[in-house]
Amino acid sequence: MTSPTFSIPQALEALPETCPGVRAWVVAYSGGVDSTVLLHGMRAFAAQRGDELRAVHVNHGLQPAAEDFERHCAKVCREWDIPLERMHREGEPEPGLGPEAQAREIRYRALQPHARADTAVLLAHNRDDQAETLLLQLLRGSGVAGTAAMPPCRDWGEGKLVRPLLDVPRGEIEDYARAHRLEFVEDPSNLDLEIERNFLRHEMLPLLEARWPSVSRTLARSARHHAHAARLLHERAEEDLGAEDTIPVEFLASLSDDRQVNLVRFWIARQGFAVPGERRLRQWLHTVHAAGADRVPGDVFEGYRMYRWRGRLHLVPQLPALPEEACWRWRRGEALALPELEMDLRWESLQEQLGEEVGTDLEVRLRTGGERCRPEGRQHRHALKKLLQEAGVPPWRRGRIPLVYQHAKLRLVWGHFACRP
Repeated sequence: MTSPTFSIPQALEALPETCPGVRAWVVAYSGGVDSTVLLHGMRAFAAQRGDELRAVHVNHGLQPAAEDFERHCAKVCREWDIPLERMHREGEPEPGLGPEAQAREIRYRALQPHARADTAVLLAHNRDDQAETLLLQLLRGSGVAGTAAMPPCRDWGEGKLVRPLLDVPRGEIEDYARAHRLEFVEDPSNLDLEIERNFLRHEMLPLLEARWPSVSRTLARSARHHAHAARLLHERAEEDLGAEDTIPVEFLASLSDDRQVNLVRFWIARQGFAVPGERRLRQWLHTVHAAGADRVPGDVFEGYRMYRWRGRLHLVPQLPALPEEACWRWRRGEALALPELEMDLRWESLQEQLGEEVGTDLEVRLRTGGERCRPEGRQHRHALKKLLQEAGVPPWRRGRIPLVYQHAKLRLVWGHFACRP
């Protein structure tokens, strides 16, 4: 009887081409069949090349069997002489996430520090996982970026995040485990049909496979096509935006509606924020174009605000709320910490900005309206609002500038100009 042949070794042999220069491999090892097969294959691959191989097990504490999974992983790694790092990351990382999303978010956060230079973190997702991901994204109404599903390789931190088994069907992985008599654990939550992915895996995909036997291969191929389309849209947006941090509204208006949406989506994502839904984004763009030239339209999104100001779109991280009628006493010669403004004021810098020695305690306040100031070179006092406008200070920053008072008189608009008596 001949031994079965598998595509798994060939998939791993392609890693040097996928990850040139990488000689250290970190396998995310849960103890399940997929990651066990990946670790087993990488053991032979790394030994043949003389590469470094490590395993990382993340115990996210979200189910009773978590400790048993961890002990199993430690046992296997001892037997295979593979260094194992065990990481405990308990608790919900973000509100509103389901159990699967919680576990995934915790796992990625724990693995991120391992993405160092010349290192690749390997995940054991397979072709069936890819098909399930595409179906989930379609059912959620995702755009091209979502239906591109999981990329086989991407830059991550200083290293790479790689899914070398993404073209390997789940059935072959299970056959490989049986052929090599590998021990692995079964996650009982994988049978919970309340979890969307499990419902697709156990209920929907078998029905589809009965009618279209190659459905997982076909769906995975569709995900690759969507990934190609997403890359083209990404490249188009990169060309439109260039190295700018803000978007000229006049240029934006010269683009088609769809290209405007593509550009703004890319711009938001590049700054690390969640992209709003298409309807909300198109409504915002309509507001931007319809508002008068003297207006500063703005809107609040998840973790940030967007404004149109001086002919450009600006994205501003959501800042902590300020105390009402804030007033801080500043003792002479000392530094003043303003955590509400994420600033520290130095006495030396104060005297440099004023151009004179200061021998008294001071007060620091924020704008409440009606403040006036006579900067150096001006004959009269002017409204602080007008002076800040002339200085090009955006409206969203004007209320967060420390105003330094001496004997109840405004002496310094921090970082901008002194106010002369």
